[in-house]
Amino acid sequence: MAYEGKLVSVTDMAMEREARVASRAELLSKYPGRTVLTLTMNIPGPRKSGADFYRAFCIGRNAAEEAMASHSVRVFSKKTRRNRAGYTAFYVTDGRADELKHIMMDVEQKHPLGRLFDLDITAENGENVSRNDFGNPPRRCFICGRDAKECGRNRTHSAQELASAVERMIQNYTASAIANAASDAMTMEVETAPKPGLVDPITPGAHKDMDIHTFRASIRAITPFFEEMAFAGLSHKGRPRELFPKLREIGLHAEKAMFSVTGGVNTHKGAIFSIGLLCAAAGLQLSNQGCVAAEEITSMASQIVAPEMEQEWNDISNRSKHTKGELLFLQHGNRGIRGEAADGYPSVLAVLPGFKEESASGAGKNEVKLQTLFRLMTISEDTNVLARCGENGLQWMKETAKRILEAGGAYSARGMTLIAGLDSDFTKRNMSPGGCADLLSAVLLLDQLEKIPWLKG
Repeated sequence: MAYEGKLVSVTDMAMEREARVASRAELLSKYPGRTVLTLTMNIPGPRKSGADFYRAFCIGRNAAEEAMASHSVRVFSKKTRRNRAGYTAFYVTDGRADELKHIMMDVEQKHPLGRLFDLDITAENGENVSRNDFGNPPRRCFICGRDAKECGRNRTHSAQELASAVERMIQNYTASAIANAASDAMTMEVETAPKPGLVDPITPGAHKDMDIHTFRASIRAITPFFEEMAFAGLSHKGRPRELFPKLREIGLHAEKAMFSVTGGVNTHKGAIFSIGLLCAAAGLQLSNQGCVAAEEITSMASQIVAPEMEQEWNDISNRSKHTKGELLFLQHGNRGIRGEAADGYPSVLAVLPGFKEESASGAGKNEVKLQTLFRLMTISEDTNVLARCGENGLQWMKETAKRILEAGGAYSARGMTLIAGLDSDFTKRNMSPGGCADLLSAVLLLDQLEKIPWLKG
């Protein structure tokens, strides 16, 4: 919208306040005997709109709606207004004005972004209910914690200081939500069972040095670094490709944290790359566009990583020492998870629609995840399998997964019987499709992000 991010004048703000008063009066006239909740944003400075502020507004709107629902407050009408002076949501409710004010003050005081929300209550008689009516202390300053009005009168902090503080609050909250979605996705992946050759709650698969407890500890250790990567994306101002060196640095710290809690066992090195990249891509996409969808996140991931990967592939033959993944590229032309990321995660996007459709149909969560894993096993050039079992082993895995899907996969008794018997076959072959497991985590992460209401814009 053309007005987004534009500066506003004192006159603009005065006109917006008058418009809000008129809108509330109109709603009270249309719904006599009801109360009106008005949500606006407490944003210092002359810029009141933009992707970041609208995201914070959506977070506040979601928090207010959840609070009303948890207290059985009915909403009869909901209206949102967006313009250069900011964002406003009006709710006509059956809540008693004093009780609704208590509920909303609780949101303002306890929500991590509550300091940005102004949740005003207008009683059925048209009178506004003030927090002062309940003996509550005044709102606190963003920066120093003192009385906000006092800091405003004294101009204790510059407009730039205040704007930076608000920006950091929104970015920190958003990055935390993205990292939590990543943690949930990886936890859902490892708890899927039975997964042939892979760690799950039943067996460690083709692994002797790790189990599900190792994985859970590893996930807890690396989640803070996903938050760092998401924040790096949210705060990045340059070209997407210029973000990658920062992500690589964070990834190295994440690997150290992983090895520290696993006793040197590699549980999530591939996931640190792929899931971390998607976290950063989601942050950068939000920063640029204000909303996310799976295709946009994966496209952004490609823009971040593809130039660096192409350069590395071109330079591999000139180096004397190589990683396992680089040796597989030299020997087999297999680009592994790096190629998947550089291409925008085509395997993930290929199975995601089926995952979402089957999840919405009421199929069991575990069955949907298993079915998706076996679909990935038919199409993924899993470098973990290639490194352990060679090209013949990789082809055997693909053909086996295809036969199981043809038998109904996780959605049939026959398919589940075949799946349950596969773990011993994979273990004997020392086969562990860890690359497919990481891609399943990516599917779960994208699905989780798309379900967060305030990320939709």
